[in-house]
Amino acid sequence: MRSRFLSVATELEIDVAFQADDIYSRHRRVVVLDMDSTLVQGEIIDELAKAAGVGEEVAAITTQPMNGEIDFSTSFTRRLALLSGLSASCLDKVAGKVSGRVVGEIVDGERKVELLQQIARREGVRLEQVIAVGDGANDLQMLSLAGLGIAFRAKPLVRRAARQSLSTLGPDGILYLMDIRDREIMA
Repeated sequence: MRSRFLSVATELEIDVAFQADDIYSRHRRVVVLDMDSTLVQGEIIDELAKAAGVGEEVAAITTQPMNGEIDFSTSFTRRLALLSGLSASCLDKVAGKVSGRVVGEIVDGERKVELLQQIARREGVRLEQVIAVGDGANDLQMLSLAGLGIAFRAKPLVRRAARQSLSTLGPDGILYLMDIRDREIMA
């Protein structure tokens, strides 16, 4: 039934969502969002790549982990290497040049799950009370762990796999899935 509704929703360009009406659906406490193409429109690394003259190459690599073709860490490392030497002025007043090397930990799918769990523990909430929002294959683990996992303007693979999917509404559509009505938003 879910796959049929997803097909109809795609065809009619509408969002259809079903969720269990339980104690947790009425008491969500934490929202965790993916950054690129979810919280902000577009992929930041793609914008930097355009400035470096390697936009098409980086964009081609960007789509691979989103579609589940390669892992996120490999994709990130390959894309960052193409930015080697990019002037820091493109990074809005960050000192120095882009080295093309990864410094620190890559936040891949596994790390997103760890962070979601840490945040829930720190805030003293159950995972059922957490909302996770993402668009790529590297978000699927996080979406499946959260009480409400929402594929937001996601790739087809992610829309099919996630329990909830929003493709036509804006971020305010998340509020409707939290059972917050227009009259409550305007108050």
